[in-house]
Amino acid sequence: MGKTGISVEILLYAICNTLSEIAKVDGRVKRVIDGWDIEIQFKVQHDGPSAYLQIEKGRIIFYKGETSNPIIKITFSSEDDAYNFLLRRSVLPLFGILLKNMRHPILLFQNLRLLLFAGEYLRPSVSISNVTLGG
Repeated sequence: MGKTGISVEILLYAICNTLSEIAKVDGRVKRVIDGWDIEIQFKVQHDGPSAYLQIEKGRIIFYKGETSNPIIKITFSSEDDAYNFLLRRSVLPLFGILLKNMRHPILLFQNLRLLLFAGEYLRPSVSISNVTLGG
């Protein structure tokens, strides 16, 4: 696995783990997942990284690997597509994701909304510059 593959694996696991953690404390996320009982699979084709979220009873549990019957499956055709999508540099994979999951469009859009919540936590909006440490 090259640099991009490792980066995708780290990003995918970070986003999934972040969703799991913020579901415990963020009321916005709790409102989105209230009443869900589903599994959502994320996978990069050709032996790329994969992870899934099990959402039930107001909790999100993150697992590495694959599940047997997810209600939504988000598959990226390449590591580059996954990398650009996870860094919000590209929305192109979104069209393929939508077409594959049309039987569950509401859940799909809610899932993408959850990914945005994770992005808020992974990308702080405050930056600090010109800091001097020590004295």
